[in-house]
Amino acid sequence: MRVLFFFLLLAHLAFGDVKVFTQTVKQSFGGSQSADDALVSAIAKAKRAAVEQAGTYIQSVTELSNGTMASDNVLAMAGGISKTEVLSQKNYIEGNIFGVEVTVRCAVNTDNLKEKVEAVLKDKTHLKELEDSKQREAKLLEKVAELEEQNKQIAQMNESQKQELKQQFQQTRDGLSAEDYFNKANTLWDSQKRKYSDPTLVIAWLTKALTLDPNSAGTYNNRGAAYADLQHLNEAIQDYTQAIALDPNDAIAYYNRGNVYADLQRLNESIQDYTKALTLDPNCGAAYTNRGNVYADLQHLNEAIQDYTQAIALDPNDAIAYYNRGNVYADLQRLNESIQDYTKALTLDPNYTGAYTNRGVAYADLQRFSEAIQDYTHAIALDPNLAQAYFNRGQAYTKLYRFNEAIQDYTQAVTLDPNLAQAYYNRGAAYANLQRFNEAIQNFTQAIALNPNDAGTYYNRGYAYFLKNMKSKGLKDAKKACSLGNCALLDFLHSNGIK
Repeated sequence: MRVLFFFLLLAHLAFGDVKVFTQTVKQSFGGSQSADDALVSAIAKAKRAAVEQAGTYIQSVTELSNGTMASDNVLAMAGGISKTEVLSQKNYIEGNIFGVEVTVRCAVNTDNLKEKVEAVLKDKTHLKELEDSKQREAKLLEKVAELEEQNKQIAQMNESQKQELKQQFQQTRDGLSAEDYFNKANTLWDSQKRKYSDPTLVIAWLTKALTLDPNSAGTYNNRGAAYADLQHLNEAIQDYTQAIALDPNDAIAYYNRGNVYADLQRLNESIQDYTKALTLDPNCGAAYTNRGNVYADLQHLNEAIQDYTQAIALDPNDAIAYYNRGNVYADLQRLNESIQDYTKALTLDPNYTGAYTNRGVAYADLQRFSEAIQDYTHAIALDPNLAQAYFNRGQAYTKLYRFNEAIQDYTQAVTLDPNLAQAYYNRGAAYANLQRFNEAIQNFTQAIALNPNDAGTYYNRGYAYFLKNMKSKGLKDAKKACSLGNCALLDFLHSNGIK
């Protein structure tokens, strides 16, 4: 069975496995700039400075790109794996100047730091979102600085100009606040698992961001991803559609909506969205891979192979694309090619359980049972709860007449999955080959309880009854098998005068 799968730096201190950077910013206000405007601006400036310090630290301890990574990229990456929070805020008066003082804390969990960094850098879509967010934030802070310069000339402004300046401060404040919620949500994205750790909280934050900035395509897109994580698929489609309406050139939104359509088995719509995403971004390897998956589901296997091949051309280290192409080659009985792809997937990811399992199936189809057993054993070592691997290894042992080992594997398979009817059937056949007909009958009976319309199981139980000289029960099973389409045993019994 195959599975298609500025600023005052106070200190940076280490607390256990957490590295901490603290920044304080003092922001004056007055004229058309309100205290709230100043507070939001100060928080944004302090968080940005703290994340910059974190990025410098991360770059140094992980030897990131040998120190050659652009500062904007380092800032974006650091924002994706650090947590920032406001430690304190207070108003101050210095002479005739009113202001607010904010202190923030940026924490970096150093456990498996290099792996986290590599995951963020590999997650190119998320990294691009982080970079875009930091660029938007920088532009908003530049706008604040520009407005503050204008605010110095407020004595020369008329009332209308003052109101216009006040409104611009408010709009910029809302933009920074929206970006802060957006960034908070981004910190909950797990680049290794490619999902949010707390999608409900992400939705709450992004909904607040959209209240402040209802024209952000990226925010709708990310909220759609959070809805998808919760399996709220209709809401996800609505958000992706809104993102597309706001930015018709947003390849990511088309790609994400295509994923949800695929989950809903709306496969043709899914293909349309992946195709549109690829029109907008021909280098989106994931869109080729996922469109290939949909083509495979539709049994358009040659198209699937073409898409997987294109994904591999874009990223020769994409283990999933090799694995998926291997599955399609196997479906086409191009078994040697499928083995080559599974082997390449395992070279890229030695812990790829599915690749071991499916390569084992391909070896078994080629009658190379010893190699199949080795692969199933590897899969079991990686995932001891994989019932299918035990079942498959049991079949390979059966083909080699190693019935006792087969029985052990079928037993483990039904322990892990008590509803695996075929495992009971196969264990019954193994017992029958060992002349242990009572156990064989018990297993065939259990298989029938789970799958009462399988003619082969009635045939084999009937034959076991016959070998135990239980002719009436054997005849009853033979008749049942015949009613289900297999009359071989009934004909045999009749030919021997048993009616």
